[in-house]
Amino acid sequence: MVEIGADESACFIDFGVDEKAVLAALSHLVELKQLVDDDAQRLRRVLTESLEERLPGHPPGSPQAAPRLER
Repeated sequence: MVEIGADESACFIDFGVDEKAVLAALSHLVELKQLVDDDAQRLRRVLTESLEERLPGHPPGSPQAAPRLER
């Protein structure tokens, strides 16, 4: 979903859907969220380590860490 640009998902439950089945399926959404969070955390760590190797002493997001564009 992220690859196609989605940053949110929603579910509309129509009348007639078994409530217990819907509630039981919510555990799959929790698992998906954990997987996405884990991947995001891993990526953040890799990027931070990479920047630290290239620009020691400058935390990511600092003005010194930002690449400068030549004009």
